[in-house]
Amino acid sequence: MSEILIDTGIILNILTKNPPQKLKKLIDNIQEQRYKAATIQPIILEVSRWLIKTKKKTEINDIIYSLLMSYNITVHPLTELKYYISAGILRHQIPQLSTVDALLYIYAKEMRISIHTTDKSMVDGIKKKFPKSKIQYYNYLK
Repeated sequence: MSEILIDTGIILNILTKNPPQKLKKLIDNIQEQRYKAATIQPIILEVSRWLIKTKKKTEINDIIYSLLMSYNITVHPLTELKYYISAGILRHQIPQLSTVDALLYIYAKEMRISIHTTDKSMVDGIKKKFPKSKIQYYNYLK
């Protein structure tokens, strides 16, 4: 079973009732533990920010913990300063990246695991600068 890093869009699609077919296949593979899904702590911050738009504050904690447990998603803490320094440099090189996306890429690169994302601008920016990057894009509209 290979480990993959998932971004905010993938997590939010797990929470939807009807994700696009390609995403549904990924989600099924995660649930059936064909992939060991992981993410980084700043992604959880973004998920919380999106959930507050449609959920009560009191529900968000339970929703996130339940999701992490149900899908056996590991959340990696980024406690080393080197990730933040490298992400800052990467944001300078690829301005369209968010800070969280830069952190996700830096962590994935160091750990040598692939990223699965719904963020096309992230994929385009990273692939342009680093063509051999292990990053998989999912169009959440199809």
